[in-house]
Amino acid sequence: MPPPPQTTINATVIPTGGAISLTFVTASGGNILLSRATSGVSGLSAFTPLYSGMPLNTQYGDQLYLDLGENLPGNILLPNAQYVYQLTDSTGTYTTPALTPVSSLQLQTIDFVPILISLLQGAITATQLPNGINKCRVLQAMPINGLPPMPFVVVNPDLIQQEYVPIGESVYNLGGQLQQPNAVNIFTQAGSAKNVFRISIFALSAVERDFYRDLIIAVFRISLISVFQSLGVDWEHHYQATSFQATEVGHGLVPGFYGADILLELLGTSNVTIITHYGIIETITGTFSGASGSVTLAHVPVPVKELP
Repeated sequence: MPPPPQTTINATVIPTGGAISLTFVTASGGNILLSRATSGVSGLSAFTPLYSGMPLNTQYGDQLYLDLGENLPGNILLPNAQYVYQLTDSTGTYTTPALTPVSSLQLQTIDFVPILISLLQGAITATQLPNGINKCRVLQAMPINGLPPMPFVVVNPDLIQQEYVPIGESVYNLGGQLQQPNAVNIFTQAGSAKNVFRISIFALSAVERDFYRDLIIAVFRISLISVFQSLGVDWEHHYQATSFQATEVGHGLVPGFYGADILLELLGTSNVTIITHYGIIETITGTFSGASGSVTLAHVPVPVKELP
């Protein structure tokens, strides 16, 4: 029978902050004690027990404890504090380096709404309008008090829905630049999603409504290769349009207005990318001795630990 594995503890900062994951292996018998201390300018505080009792896995397997800041002020891990963990079992006591939950966080996403507004408004401005068709404004949200002069168009992101889940989306230890986070502190989870946008048209005539309906669909189709495919968000695309008319006597709209709802659908890449901004080395100190110029260097790492 092979010997039992050596007792180990690894602390990992969750990329979003707010939690630290502790994975450890202990002896299968006897009680274990998992504790946490806070490190600061005044030194290391006393260790506070997080768990005490039998091993969470008595078969020498991995054990997991997710520290969310229990028994701390506010029951949260502070982003500017440093935490040290200690594990004790029948073989001895083991301590982790100091970790900071997160230093800063920058989220990278694609904002489709301003892209669509710019494409639509640019096309409307450049189009030679037929007789009887008035210039149209493109808005991001429906007005709350009253209506702007018609015609106008409103862009609304109706739906974002997860689609295909790639194999290995949650594998961290792939090595090299595939390791998460990579050497420049970028954490990326690959995935895909379907985005659906509702483009609503409001006009005073059916002819005007139909003209802008056809123009918006044309702008969407023309922009696929030059914009959306280049962004990697157009593996598949669909569109559909419904037209309607309505009367609002109570609002002085007689006989009413004409409208259309156009649904633009894009299915493609939807990666989640977070830049963690963790430092690598805080200071380097050197000791020089001897005529031959021998050098002893020691580096002090920043008190954070990235995902392995």
